[in-house]
Amino acid sequence: MPTSPLRFRQVLSHLPLSAVLLSLAPASRKLALAAEPTFEAFCRRHAWRPPRRLKDHPFVHRMLLRTRACSVCLEPNANFPVRRGAGGAAAGAAVAFRLCRSCARRDKVQQQISAHGLEVDALGVDGKALFARQFHVPLFGHTNGFSSDLRSKLNAKGL
Repeated sequence: MPTSPLRFRQVLSHLPLSAVLLSLAPASRKLALAAEPTFEAFCRRHAWRPPRRLKDHPFVHRMLLRTRACSVCLEPNANFPVRRGAGGAAAGAAVAFRLCRSCARRDKVQQQISAHGLEVDALGVDGKALFARQFHVPLFGHTNGFSSDLRSKLNAKGL
């Protein structure tokens, strides 16, 4: 017996949004089209509107959700961009994805980001720091807050 689209949408509404976005929608084009109203409802709740140039794209709300929400937990306040390559924002690298504050601080997420050669911006788009100490502290390391080069310069000047 074939299932109706309404019944399928009811099943989709009971699944977690992250499962639909990361597992179900990429499986096939038909599943992605069926999940698009779920993504549209989430985007409307958070007042996210797609850019005009993408309004006619069939998966515009899925793209909007992937670019604005946290890539780990789908928190709508994903203020910390993750960039590929050395230098991060200073080098003008494009944003690969975004993370919320709690996911960006998690050790497991930091290990994965480091393993893939990515960097998290130390300052979020809202201007708040990821960690309390923001002076010469590498994101993936445990140091006292000063680089050895800076300490030698301070000692040479007698400060």
